[in-house]
Amino acid sequence: MLLCWLGWPTLSQAQRTAAVPSPAIGFDHLYHSQKIDISGAPAIDCLQCHPQQNGVLQARPDHRACFGACHGAPPTRATAATRAAAEPKVCGACHSLPGYRVAFPPYLVERDFGIALSHLAHNASPCTACHRAATANIRLKRTTAAPHARCTPCHGNTAVGQRFAITDCARCHIQAFGPTARPVLAIGTLPVTGAFRHEQAAHRGTTCVTCHRATPSSANDLLAPPTKTTCATSRCHDGKAAFATTTMCARCHQNAPIGTFVVARPTQRYNHGTHETRAGIAQACADCHRNGSNEPSAPTHDTCVACHADDFASLTPKICGACHQSTEAWRHLPADQRPLATSEFGAQLDHRTHPAPCTSCHTLTTATTELRPARGHSACISCHQTQAKPRITECAACHVRGLAAQRISQRVAAAWSTRTVFSHRSHASATPQASCSDCHTITPTTGNTLEFPAPPKAACATCHDGARAFSVTSTQCRRCHNATPR
Repeated sequence: MLLCWLGWPTLSQAQRTAAVPSPAIGFDHLYHSQKIDISGAPAIDCLQCHPQQNGVLQARPDHRACFGACHGAPPTRATAATRAAAEPKVCGACHSLPGYRVAFPPYLVERDFGIALSHLAHNASPCTACHRAATANIRLKRTTAAPHARCTPCHGNTAVGQRFAITDCARCHIQAFGPTARPVLAIGTLPVTGAFRHEQAAHRGTTCVTCHRATPSSANDLLAPPTKTTCATSRCHDGKAAFATTTMCARCHQNAPIGTFVVARPTQRYNHGTHETRAGIAQACADCHRNGSNEPSAPTHDTCVACHADDFASLTPKICGACHQSTEAWRHLPADQRPLATSEFGAQLDHRTHPAPCTSCHTLTTATTELRPARGHSACISCHQTQAKPRITECAACHVRGLAAQRISQRVAAAWSTRTVFSHRSHASATPQASCSDCHTITPTTGNTLEFPAPPKAACATCHDGARAFSVTSTQCRRCHNATPR
């Protein structure tokens, strides 16, 4: 009793609406059954109107299904217009233009029989028995075979074991109100329907059940959408057969999700201290910062996924904020998180073994820093690439976590500290210009001369003599000193 929609004649929407006589509304199985029940007549079997041969529907209902025992003698050309006017509900069920011959019914109401089919119950059958196999030029879709042709190989005219006969129509076609129901694919929170192509997956040797699992839900079984883990472990998006699921999210997630989706905004920054050991295993710098052209590269997704695979597949990730200010999977997201204001590390260096001029290394001056060594290894590479030790790849020989913060706190807390007030810029532009050695002197001490001793008062008095600049003996001490002596 499933009536197949094949399309309208070549009529405009206005013509279709105007051509349908009221109260004809197209054939309605529920209304028809109601009239039969009220009349007390026996129920009509589906096969009486929908003839089958070897389980396959042969044709749409014609005059023989309606006239004769039920609606009297069939109309002729001479009586068509009169019959249509007298019985608009009968004729209007199939004909939109009374008095004219129409090739098929204008079904004006939603089909009132859907298909209740369980994918779980059909797991033993290959998916391509019903869904045409995808090729390079054909999208995967339902086959165009005649109605029931896909079902008769298992459901013949006779019930066998637990398989009911194809003539037991009500086992699949359940009468209901509203839109027709059929097994559908559940749309995930972050759909990939705009980019995914079944034909590409088919070429990689995957099958339908590789990605889809039927889940029991009401009368039909929803096909659950593949998860990120499914895509990563199905011989596809593992970074080898195809790009990994941890890269280029927008290659698949091209559309914003349907409905409301609260975007997680993780703000937790990366911390080296919590990553020094992982499961009791010490981490080497090169595990995350691969040395390319003697400059350490920024970590990539591949660096993090070994530990944070679950976070990459989560709708509420925790680690994305370390590099990204946004986390929408359907957008192209650059690593746009600003670096921390201060480094977690500090570079230890013995100035006694580096006789080069101070300005050969101390070249970086920004809005918040003065005369720092240049970023990266540009100041070190000329010597430590092949000649001097330690080698440029021995990161821990120079970089010590927490050293920069410790150095700054010590300088600020020192007696008579000028750390927060003194400006190298203003002194470098003075006339005559002051050089580094005018104030800073390396003295032979035991161990690593990591810290310069603070310039003595006498070094300042050369300029601050009361003539060129305010005197060091004046009462304006706090113009330079931000701490009281201890």
